[in-house]
Amino acid sequence: MRRYKSAAILIFLCMVITTTSGCSKKDEAKSSEIQENIVNVKTYNVENKLIHPSIDSVGSLEAYEEVVLSSEASGALSRVNYREGNVVNRGTILAYVDSTDYKLRVESAKAALNQAQAYYENIKAEHARKKTLYEKEVISRQQYDDIATKLTLASSDIDRAQSSLALSRQELNKTTVRSPINGVIKAKKVATGDYVKTGTALFEIIQINPLKLSFTIPEESIGKINKGQEVLFSVNAFPEKNFKGIIKTIYPNVEEATRNLKIEALVNNATGELKPGMFAKAKIYTGNSKNILTIPAVALLYDDTEARVYTVEANVAKALPVTIGEKYGEMVEIIQGLQKDQQVIVTGQQNLSEGVKVNVAR
Repeated sequence: MRRYKSAAILIFLCMVITTTSGCSKKDEAKSSEIQENIVNVKTYNVENKLIHPSIDSVGSLEAYEEVVLSSEASGALSRVNYREGNVVNRGTILAYVDSTDYKLRVESAKAALNQAQAYYENIKAEHARKKTLYEKEVISRQQYDDIATKLTLASSDIDRAQSSLALSRQELNKTTVRSPINGVIKAKKVATGDYVKTGTALFEIIQINPLKLSFTIPEESIGKINKGQEVLFSVNAFPEKNFKGIIKTIYPNVEEATRNLKIEALVNNATGELKPGMFAKAKIYTGNSKNILTIPAVALLYDDTEARVYTVEANVAKALPVTIGEKYGEMVEIIQGLQKDQQVIVTGQQNLSEGVKVNVAR
């Protein structure tokens, strides 16, 4: 009996030892897995690129000049000659306001002037006669002064009549509506037979050659822009074609909300293919081409004001501080801290720390 008990105890002790040993090995395996944690990353090989420094922006094309042409006379429109899309020149007759009443006023003013001139001639002749009589002491000083006063008043009447005639003619001329600029009719707001008053809007006219390209640049780029600089741009309607403009206006103030500065460039549009309102992608070259070291901007991490990147050496992440320069689209210039062909981590770097093992995705 004692022999059986001893055998049972021995078997139990062996089982305890075996179980304890198995648990110890599992714990060691888990610990090893933690220590060997590997982060999957993607890398970019640092390279030299030929870069042409530039400022990119977006903007829109605008009419060089836009005029709302209003009537300067009251009356019914006897004729309207032009409509939307028609090209007009400065001085082109666009419409007529009925001029019947205005012509009558001119004729009345002419008659008044003729009457004033006739009266003046009579008074002038009488003044000459009385002057001779006065010099011979036939009439009194008072009689001579009276005719002299009438002569002065008659001369003033002529001046008033001439002014009235000039004003009547001017009002008559206003019944002929002319374009004040070279351009295109954007909107026709009236039709033949409509009654208009002074100030009634008749047409909207836009000048489309040249056009204005309006865009903004960030505050930090202001020192790179000057009047006379060339602007290259493209529009969605002609994606394969590049257009040019020349900077003519640099606005005097930075917009407080955006910290951007508004710029306007003049664009030759002799062909008429560009239209006001078109969206434009603009580029302004600010210096000569140069060969620089670049990496994707997404590779950068920041500690306060210091920039750093992670590189891969022997499948281990290594943090390196870098000095950056200008940004060119999605790429950034590296002035110091990296060399050509180094592997810079561009995906997964947020989860890294110095010395962590990495697996570079191919």
